[in-house]
Amino acid sequence: MYRKIVFPSIMMLLIALWASAQQGGGGNRRNASDDGAQGIIVFVEPIQRHDLYHKRMFGGRLEPTQTFPQTSLVTGVIQSVNVSIGQYVSKGQLLYTVQQIVIAQNYKPTPIYAQNSGIVVDISHHIGDRITTNESVVTLADFHHLKIHILVGEQDFFNIKKGDSVYLPTHIEQAEKAIAVATTIKERTDDSLLQEQQEAIIQANKTIIEKSVGYISALPLIPDYKTGLFTVEVTFNRANHLFFGKFERVELRTQRTYSLAVDQSHLIYRYGRNHLLMLDTENVLYLREVEVGETFGEYVTILAGIEDGEHIVVRANGRYQVGDTVTPRLETKDPT
Repeated sequence: MYRKIVFPSIMMLLIALWASAQQGGGGNRRNASDDGAQGIIVFVEPIQRHDLYHKRMFGGRLEPTQTFPQTSLVTGVIQSVNVSIGQYVSKGQLLYTVQQIVIAQNYKPTPIYAQNSGIVVDISHHIGDRITTNESVVTLADFHHLKIHILVGEQDFFNIKKGDSVYLPTHIEQAEKAIAVATTIKERTDDSLLQEQQEAIIQANKTIIEKSVGYISALPLIPDYKTGLFTVEVTFNRANHLFFGKFERVELRTQRTYSLAVDQSHLIYRYGRNHLLMLDTENVLYLREVEVGETFGEYVTILAGIEDGEHIVVRANGRYQVGDTVTPRLETKDPT
């Protein structure tokens, strides 16, 4: 009789305790889950327009944009050469003299003056050489501009136009690194002399960047039919880091556009469509469907579904899912 009463009572008590524990534990897990979601910080940034383009690399050697042969006015023998290769001469400056050879006549040497300003790039004859009228002795080159001929395929050729900017990436990248180092040193020192030195370095490298940007100066009507390539002429202003004969890498930027774009890593592909993670007015996460366009490197253009300036979620400090209520923070780093 005792066993019949005690054992069922004990069993009922254990069951009641277990049920109570389950209810209490379940409530704790739910609260913890809610608190955890609200405690997640997500970082947002405004969607914005970007200057987008495809980079195309080519190569070529710098050469003068124009050359000016300085011809003799008479037939005779060169008596003197008054310039040297690499020398800059001005219009009207004496270049060389020619002694005419005429039987029974004794003429003074004929001076030949520069008809153009420029740098001497070639001297084809020397003292004692016989030359004829209109024969070139000295060649001058335009000193203020340099050009490069690059060979461009049809796919890129029809996406560029005369006047488009071109770049020398090697010099630009080196100058940007030098500016970054000098800026860091300048910000971390209190030495005014050192700050002035670093500022001078910064300005010098800014000039290099400026001088490393040129433009497309000539486009051909037809390609080389043997290769199918178009010879495109690009021109740069004179600079200390540029000289005749130097090989340079040239960057063209094709299909340039200024459009809304996001980093491809921010796109979420679900249900066969592209989405961006966003927050509603109550800071609840949701997916916004967007229409994407062309890809430019790490960026993809947005054609529809979102407006300029709207904020998208770019990262978080914990795990989250759509529908969670979170705490937003503005992403401070530059997304570009």
